[in-house]
Amino acid sequence: MSLRIKFLLLFLFVGLMPLGLVGGYSLVRVGDAVRSSTHQNLESLGMEVGREIQRVVNEAYNAIHLLAQNQVLLSDAGMAELSAELARTDRFYPIIKDLTLLDLSGEVRASVHHFFRGNWTSTSWYRQARSGESLLSNVHALLHPYQVVMTVAVPVRGADNGAVRNVLIGQIAMERVWDIIHEVSLGPGGQARIVDNRGLVVASSASDEEILRPLAFPQLAESIISEGAGVTQITVGTKRVAAYLPVDQSQDLIRTNWHIVLTQPVAEAYSVMDRLREGLLWNALLSLLTVLLLAALISQHISRRIFALVQGTQRLGDGDFDTHLDDLGKDEIGDLGRALNRTADALTAYDREIRHYQQNLQELVDSRTADLQAMNLLLKQEVEERRRVENERGLLGEQLRQSQKMEAVGTLAGGIAHDFNNMLQAIASHVQLLQKHHRTSGSESVILDPLVKIDTTVSKAKELVDRLLTFSRRGDSRQMRINLNKEVRDVVALLQHTLPRVVQIEVRLEPELADVQADPVQMEQVLVNLANNARDAMPKGGTLLLQTENVVLNAEDARYLGLAPGRHVRLTVADTGNGMDEETRQHIFEPFFTTKDIGKGTGLGLSMVYGIVQDHKGAVTCSSKPGEGATFMILLAALAADTPADFDSGASASKCNGKPVDLSGTEVILVVDDEEMIREATSELLTGYGYTVIQSGDGRQALERYTRDQERIALVITDVGMPGMGGEALLAELRKLNPRAKVIISSGYAGIRDNQAFQAASGMISKPFALNDLLRLVRQVLDHPNPDT
Repeated sequence: MSLRIKFLLLFLFVGLMPLGLVGGYSLVRVGDAVRSSTHQNLESLGMEVGREIQRVVNEAYNAIHLLAQNQVLLSDAGMAELSAELARTDRFYPIIKDLTLLDLSGEVRASVHHFFRGNWTSTSWYRQARSGESLLSNVHALLHPYQVVMTVAVPVRGADNGAVRNVLIGQIAMERVWDIIHEVSLGPGGQARIVDNRGLVVASSASDEEILRPLAFPQLAESIISEGAGVTQITVGTKRVAAYLPVDQSQDLIRTNWHIVLTQPVAEAYSVMDRLREGLLWNALLSLLTVLLLAALISQHISRRIFALVQGTQRLGDGDFDTHLDDLGKDEIGDLGRALNRTADALTAYDREIRHYQQNLQELVDSRTADLQAMNLLLKQEVEERRRVENERGLLGEQLRQSQKMEAVGTLAGGIAHDFNNMLQAIASHVQLLQKHHRTSGSESVILDPLVKIDTTVSKAKELVDRLLTFSRRGDSRQMRINLNKEVRDVVALLQHTLPRVVQIEVRLEPELADVQADPVQMEQVLVNLANNARDAMPKGGTLLLQTENVVLNAEDARYLGLAPGRHVRLTVADTGNGMDEETRQHIFEPFFTTKDIGKGTGLGLSMVYGIVQDHKGAVTCSSKPGEGATFMILLAALAADTPADFDSGASASKCNGKPVDLSGTEVILVVDDEEMIREATSELLTGYGYTVIQSGDGRQALERYTRDQERIALVITDVGMPGMGGEALLAELRKLNPRAKVIISSGYAGIRDNQAFQAASGMISKPFALNDLLRLVRQVLDHPNPDT
């Protein structure tokens, strides 16, 4: 037997024996771990599904309970009003399919859908709720139309003595629970079911035919009743792993007494063990090949060394003294090789030394070359980084200068708005009083028409102030959840009647456009301003493009635009007009900058666009070249699908809106304003309608007068910006003195409705205002009960 075969057999024995022992032991231990992990995963999945189902049922149950506490259900309201109250809850909770309000005799007072067609008084639901106990029934079926539901019966108790006044019955549909069960992922053969305390299946991912029928696994049903929770194996055609545990995970929530049952074929549940066996088999084959290869390499290594010795001996015998054998090992073969090397070393010592110096020199050259290349690369990277930083610094500097200019002009516009509005209020008040006197007298007057013109001019001046405030982002903004596709469609309908026929409108709307938080009126103003700008750029006609898109900004683009990275909505308005040069483009958003002829533009259109977009925490850009049109792109942050819609920020003023029939009164009103003309005009108007008016020129004097006569004074109308004690401090002092004091805030400052300090006021009105609007507001505040604050 040759030496190579001996090595091969030895390695096979030494290599495969430990592998077989370790592999068998690992298979047993890993199998136990796989089964334990599978059971834990099924139990964890069941607990998660149970918590979600219990949450959904409790949400609907609590909604019906909360509705039963609504005072409208205790009132003598008619069926229409009661049904409307029930319908609000029905719309907000789609899982609630029916809501019915019954009196104590079983008669229906109101109902949303009225699916139940039987006699309410004969049901245990009604009787138990009438006796004062709430009820969540077992799952049952309604036949006309067919629905599987749970019934919730809640007593409606009176607020005075807690006696049962009515009974509220609601039906909780099971479709949402079925959806949750169908969403459970257990592999191709896995199934999920919900079983109630009667042993009936109330939800199943296997088949809807199982609903309200006994569980098809009797042995499993017995285990559920006796143990409540656990993991077992059942055999129904195939072996399956079954996990069962209660749905009711939280003791603080209403209990359904359901159990969730998760089943999965054993072949799928323990598929990891099959893969492990297959892996061990391949590992054994690979080890066998490795041992064979190793044995072949070792035998080859020995024969190669012997052959090297033979060749070295032959070259020495032929007079080749440069022969040098490699180290052939520490055995006898190696000793023989080293002896041959020592014989050749004496003859080749000088040659080896020369080659050694050459090698060192080459290594030194290579090392220095590598160092220079690395330094050159670092230098290039540093130069490129400095260029990038300089470019970025320039862009940021330009953005900062533009923002500072806009802020400066905005501060100026907001600052003059108060004084300008006060002037307009004084003019408008006296003009309206003159108009009222002339109309009351019934005589024709030559000054009536000029008065109308003055009033119209005041209105135009107010519009100009509003535009300045919009541009400076100091006007009232009423943002809510909107979809820009709707705003584009509304503006297009308007533009089709106002733009010249030579301008074609092209609309490209993203069907699945995300919602944004924006003021719809201001968004329409942005579109109209951009469309008008495009119209003026296309005197001979062209195409106006309005486009919406969903985009995602990366970190670099977001930093350049001053926005947060992530999902945004992009609104594009483009035209094929004359375009503009770079110098013009850099100034288009500046207020009062215009390239139009005198009298044809104010230079505020694009400034308003910039101000509105900045107020919405968005970004607007413009790209244009001469003769290639212009493209404006607006980016606003996209709202998530589950983000709740904000209410109109101006809704707090709605308590002061309305049109009372009678505007006159006899109450005593304290008017506080540092502008004498406004005070006099307001007092004259109120006196003309029967009120008794006390005037005050500053907050301190008004507070002293109210302290003396608070029993007589029914209402205080105060300005905000006054010397000494202003309107904000006066409001706070009045409420300290009398928490039920009625106060109307009147001011020419912008954004007064956003000031939290004034939210406690009974009403707010912005200057300049129409006198009739003030009369209606005064009457409403006086007639409205003012709760303690």
